[in-house]
Amino acid sequence: MSPELFRTFRPLTGEQLQGLTKTARAASGGDFEPFKISSLFDAAAKNHHWLGEEPERLRKLMPA
Repeated sequence: MSPELFRTFRPLTGEQLQGLTKTARAASGGDFEPFKISSLFDAAAKNHHWLGEEPERLRKLMPA
């Protein structure tokens, strides 16, 4: 991680935390972000050849 991150980090204020609680219910289900929770917008899911073969060490972990 960047030293800049540690140097400039400031915890959220109480007001900022309150703002997050207002959106927690809507955000928890991902209803407004289908590109993050589905394969509908995942170009790699539709183009498996982009990813290539899994390395041998990973294939051994998950035998077919």
